[in-house]
Amino acid sequence: MSYGPLPYHARRLGYFLAVCEHSGISKAASAIGVAQPALTRQIKLLEQELDTQLFRRSGRSAEPTDAALHLMERIKPHMAAIEQALVELREDDAKQQSKVRKEVI
Repeated sequence: MSYGPLPYHARRLGYFLAVCEHSGISKAASAIGVAQPALTRQIKLLEQELDTQLFRRSGRSAEPTDAALHLMERIKPHMAAIEQALVELREDDAKQQSKVRKEVI
C-alpha cells in the first residue's frame, strides 16, 4: 500500500462527499468554502482517476450515480474516523503544548 498521494485523495474524497451531501457543486462549494470552479476541477480529476462518472449534472444539481452512492457508502465512515483522529491529534497536541508552557513558567 502506498501512502504518498493520500492527502490529495483524502481531500478529493472529502469534496466528493460534500457534493453528495449538498446535492450540487455550487451548494457544496459554498458550504465548505471552496471556489466552485476549483471544486468542479477536483471532482473531474477524481472521476478521471476512478475512470467513472460520479454525478449526473443537470442545471445546478449534481445527482450521484450508482457508483457514487456505493463509493459514498464505503468511504463515509472512514472519512469520519480520519476527521476524528485529526481532531484528537490536535487536542492532544494543544494539551501537550499547554503542559510544556506550565512547566516552563
